[in-house]
Amino acid sequence: MRARWGSLPSALRWFAAGLSALILLVATRWPLASAHLYFFDSVNFALALDDFSPALHQPQPPGYPLFVGLTRLIHIFVPDPQHVFLIAGLTGALAALFLIRCLGAGIFAPAAGWIAAALLFANPAFWLAGIASQVRIFLAVASLGTGLLAWHALQKDSRGGWFYGSFAWLGIAAGFRPVESMLLVPLLLWVWVYSSRSLRRLALAILIFSATLAPSLIVTVTAMGGVHATTGILWSYANAQFHGSSRLFGATDNAAFTMLAQAVVWNGLGMLAWIWALPFSAARRAFAGDGIRTPFLLIWFLPPFLFSALVHIGDPDQALTTIPILCLCGGAVLASVLKSPDGWRTVGLAAGAAAISALLFFVPLPLKIARASTYRAVAGGGRITDAAIYAIENIRKRGPVIIIHYGFPVSWRQISYYFPDDYVVFLPGAPGDSAPSGDAWILQHRKLLCAYGRGSSIILPPGRQILFLLPQGVQPSQVTPDLPTPKQLGRVFYLCGSPRKQFAFGPYDFEFSNLTPTR
Repeated sequence: MRARWGSLPSALRWFAAGLSALILLVATRWPLASAHLYFFDSVNFALALDDFSPALHQPQPPGYPLFVGLTRLIHIFVPDPQHVFLIAGLTGALAALFLIRCLGAGIFAPAAGWIAAALLFANPAFWLAGIASQVRIFLAVASLGTGLLAWHALQKDSRGGWFYGSFAWLGIAAGFRPVESMLLVPLLLWVWVYSSRSLRRLALAILIFSATLAPSLIVTVTAMGGVHATTGILWSYANAQFHGSSRLFGATDNAAFTMLAQAVVWNGLGMLAWIWALPFSAARRAFAGDGIRTPFLLIWFLPPFLFSALVHIGDPDQALTTIPILCLCGGAVLASVLKSPDGWRTVGLAAGAAAISALLFFVPLPLKIARASTYRAVAGGGRITDAAIYAIENIRKRGPVIIIHYGFPVSWRQISYYFPDDYVVFLPGAPGDSAPSGDAWILQHRKLLCAYGRGSSIILPPGRQILFLLPQGVQPSQVTPDLPTPKQLGRVFYLCGSPRKQFAFGPYDFEFSNLTPTR
């Protein structure tokens, strides 16, 4: 095998490897994805395909302008947003696998690069992102691209080209996730200190970074309404995201400890595919190298990991800035097991490591935090989403509807996106809450039509079917005594015609009027 493979031209070998990786990515991601946009943020990105407005959460701040630009380019040829995002995720995943293979070969050896790519390919968080949250695949792309350019800057950069390239890449990465720039800057500064300490070189690098960052920054600030509005929106969004989990933003000690545990587990889950080999390998020699491998990897890893542990990590795939670094380490450890790291031995070990990672994705460990990083976590939500949308589509064949969303696991954002011509009534809280927090909303055409404060009667137009989206196991009769027994299709309850009177629904009051709901 080695002789036949080695006799092929280099470009042909890379093409064959890339095509094989793409086929495997499509085969392992596309069939597992939901038929509809998976969750709240997916709809935000879908809305941004037509109107980029981060202030309106199209998409959510900070806007991710380069990802939106990529998806808009794909959208020219692919009409369905769900397929657009899957293709974007496949593109990013293929780029990440190419980068990690090159970096693993450069830092350690070719075998380590191939095995690292296999570990990343099947890593639970990487797999999860490819199915449900494709924008986060580009955390791995940004991190690996920075690492590759930074490593070359250490090894062969007498004129500073690789160093300047790393800052240019970082500016581009900020267009996919701005915080990426802050988290990866320490690595580039360390490279600068280690390699040259030239103030002129650093100043030029910062200028290059600013030039590559400027287009996405200008687009975002303009869309948000100026610098002052942008800083206010970003600060409000950060507080809303972080205050429930970060001690730095006022969270409880228990919440902060939970987030720390999540950062450790979600980063470390994929390590189970290779850490078993650590005592039996020559890993210490692999990491020692010429004295810069270990500090390089640590300085690359620690800032983003500490951000995840102390500031924010909400989902397993938000760790994809650091997970590729651990996959590189795993590639080095497993490659050191091989006495002859070529041909079938490398392929077999890479396949075995990927199989263990895949098992971790499909079979949850008996640990609650780890379950969020498995296929079951997304499969259940995807099935509920698909079933609810199909049920509503079937009910709508009988006529227009009013959809009352009260604690249903599929977000109101998804429901309003797929049924823009109908009224979607979002009721904060869930059945059993005695004091709902926030306003009730009526949405139509995917936008807020009107809001009702606590104690107000919610006005609905008559003559439409009423659909009730409630939590699992909750019947409409448990929420209201004022309505006839509804029919049921799957988890969707519905009345074929709207009642001609007022009715109470939990702590909310409804009444019907020929007046169209307005602000």
